[in-house]
Amino acid sequence: MRVGIVGVGKVGSCMMACFAKHGHNVLGYDVRQNPLGHVSRTEKDLQYLIEKYGLKRRIRSLEEVVKHSELLFIIVQTPSLPDGCFDVSYVERALKEIGRIDRSRPCIVNSTLPPGACRRLSRYVDALYYNPLYIRLGRVIEDLEQIRFVMIGSKDGQPFKLLDDFWRRTSAADHVLWDTYETVEVTKLALNCIMTCQISMVNKLDEIFEKSGGNIEYLLEILKLDDRFKFGNYRPGLGYGGPCLPRDNRMMGYHCARIGVNGFIFDEIDNINREQLYRIAEKYRAYDRIGVYGLGYKPHSDITVDSQPLELVKVLRDMGKTVETFDPYLPELSTVKSEKELEKKTDIVLLCFPYETEIKCERIWRAGYDRDI
Repeated sequence: MRVGIVGVGKVGSCMMACFAKHGHNVLGYDVRQNPLGHVSRTEKDLQYLIEKYGLKRRIRSLEEVVKHSELLFIIVQTPSLPDGCFDVSYVERALKEIGRIDRSRPCIVNSTLPPGACRRLSRYVDALYYNPLYIRLGRVIEDLEQIRFVMIGSKDGQPFKLLDDFWRRTSAADHVLWDTYETVEVTKLALNCIMTCQISMVNKLDEIFEKSGGNIEYLLEILKLDDRFKFGNYRPGLGYGGPCLPRDNRMMGYHCARIGVNGFIFDEIDNINREQLYRIAEKYRAYDRIGVYGLGYKPHSDITVDSQPLELVKVLRDMGKTVETFDPYLPELSTVKSEKELEKKTDIVLLCFPYETEIKCERIWRAGYDRDI
């Protein structure tokens, strides 16, 4: 199938690679020159697929991409505004330009949008679909291929066969689920809010057990024994971070206020997430020189958006501590060149993620922690 990608960034570049791998004739457009020249170092298989399928030669003008494509995927940024809402101006600008070239082309927005945005944006083209992707940075290509479900919103909630068939051919999804724009817009936020709620809940429970003289491991073992307690998969540690969970949680709080629903729960989830940093820092107040091992927003990542380890570094330094940092995936942010040097220059090393290491560390996560989200 002839497909186009508008926005060849962290996710768009992976979509190009995945679609080419599955035999689609894909072209991409980005406002930046050479968007595939500086892709993520930690995105599995991306660089290999870029070279194998000659994707750098497939970056073209917007007009050429639009005229080429049977399906046009739009994955441009929707940054958060100070009030928590998402800025959809980049999506709007892309749709306007596409509409001027050929408004009959089916457009699929993969960028996360605030509830209500799709219906307003649909006036720029004849056929607009909302298709948020439930993937993990660092494993985008793998997740696109092995995704368990695909969510798609349309104006009337009815399927568009060409797009439905595309995902059934390209991914292993057993379920391609269609509904209205509004249903899918809220569902995307809700899924991430369920995760933020569970992470904040298990961290708050850990604090309660600790101050009560109890052991949360007892509870965590029980949670595994009954399917009613699904968040048994989460373990205490740092709070959530990254480019999706924090902003989606804040967006849901903003949306609740806009529609007159009490969204206090989402504010409190965010508060607990911030409190966790100070709770961890307080445990190590007795040490003057502290090492922080792991700086990305999750294990094995070079992405630092809303990174809890980096926020922990700031909190410790605000407490007057001398802090050294090390992350093999982020050498540019590391103050030392090796874990051995980190150990030598500090009184204690805080291990943020379950990395294998030869030095003595104080892990700040519970056994079984695996938060690749």
